[in-house]
Amino acid sequence: MTKVGLIGEQRPSADIRGVLIFLHEKDDPGPPLGITDAESLCTAVYLNRFLPELLAQEPDNPFVVVLAPLVVERDEELQAQVPHI
Repeated sequence: MTKVGLIGEQRPSADIRGVLIFLHEKDDPGPPLGITDAESLCTAVYLNRFLPELLAQEPDNPFVVVLAPLVVERDEELQAQVPHI
């Protein structure tokens, strides 16, 4: 959040926002003390919410597949995601 603030100071006319990436909602500690409007600075993204659907839609996308081990819990399911050569 500090870096987002510093970039915002360097570019006062730009709309600067950060993206916080968490595996699960429970991993999100919430906004730091003293930050009243954290949503205007950063957006939280939870991989467990959208990654399984994205894997189903784009099973051959290497940028998506590389994240599969984070949300696929069973080895059999993970092996099914591996492209067969």
